[in-house]
Amino acid sequence: MDIKTKRIKEKITALTLGVFPTPKIKFYEFRIENKKILVVEVKKSKEICTFRNLAYIRVGTSKRVLTLTEIVARSVERVLITIDKSLTEVEEKEINEECIRIFSEGRVRRGLPPATLETLRRIGVVKEEITNII
Repeated sequence: MDIKTKRIKEKITALTLGVFPTPKIKFYEFRIENKKILVVEVKKSKEICTFRNLAYIRVGTSKRVLTLTEIVARSVERVLITIDKSLTEVEEKEINEECIRIFSEGRVRRGLPPATLETLRRIGVVKEEITNII
């Protein structure tokens, strides 16, 4: 590794120190037509990440700072989804349709698609096919 590449890697690594939690990065080097290419792979985080104590969200091709309310809402949703993943002995007929409707509307307010049957299966709320819940 030449000195220039080493310095670039050090600068990129230093920039990641301002991100919490610190992202996992990998460097790949290769050559194309006598030019050295350095690729930086940043693993996608499942958590809200901040840079210099600000959390950002991508909207289309731009980004904006998340408000404190949005950060709290996303954090609470993550906790609730984690809790919802726990297995229960609730039968389909016991699922409260009003709670599912509220959950779905909350997703839409946060810019997410409404809850689908697949969403409900993924978080462990529904195990078998049911219809007419939303």
